[in-house]
Amino acid sequence: MKQTLLILLALSLLLLSGCSCDHRWREADCLSPKTCESCGETEGEALGHSPGEWTETIDITACTIEKEQLCTRCGIQTGTETEVLDSLIRDELFLYTPEEFMARMAAIAEAYNDPFTYQITDSETGLMVEVQTGETAAFLQFFYADTSTFTYEDRNSRKVWCTSLIFYTEADANLQHYYLMAVDPTLDQDGAFQTQVAAFTAYANATLEGTAFGYYEQNGILFEYSYLSDDLTGWGYTLDMTNVYASDFR
Repeated sequence: MKQTLLILLALSLLLLSGCSCDHRWREADCLSPKTCESCGETEGEALGHSPGEWTETIDITACTIEKEQLCTRCGIQTGTETEVLDSLIRDELFLYTPEEFMARMAAIAEAYNDPFTYQITDSETGLMVEVQTGETAAFLQFFYADTSTFTYEDRNSRKVWCTSLIFYTEADANLQHYYLMAVDPTLDQDGAFQTQVAAFTAYANATLEGTAFGYYEQNGILFEYSYLSDDLTGWGYTLDMTNVYASDFR
């Protein structure tokens, strides 16, 4: 009986004195407090996440920006946002590269069941894109802000200041609309048609004043329209050209 009491007393003293584990502590992290790996005892609280800077991934075809925030300690994603772009202009440049612009324009045409093919090549006048739709061919060209042209090596460069669509024959109306819709994400096909009419009207008014180019501004984009008939080109075909600028150079 006496021995049993002594054992119970020893156990009570052991319990009162706390855990006898030789602790192996794992430091607190974002999700867990300081924890003994042997017995599971904890101290304090979890640190919680430390959100870092937001990073952006631009999807030119969908005209969205996916924003992501990661914890600076553990790297776990702490936040996401999706922003729908109503403009492809930032700091007086277009956000797209030549490759991205063509992919966006092609996706728009595909959505209207009117696909086209295109080929990006170098030429004496810089990077050129030949677009083929049915019997009609058109050309696109891209320019830096200093008006120098891109080369094939620049097809993934995000420094586009001006994008030009050129027809050397009768212009394909739908293709012109897809071009304007690719430049301005606020436009549907009807809006592109109205923009084309406005740009052509500006050109028609300019010709009455003896100017070769007409300018129309919308949503921060400057549209420059020009048209030359067979007689004026001297080459036996018409030339229809629409330039769009990310800033007003006039």
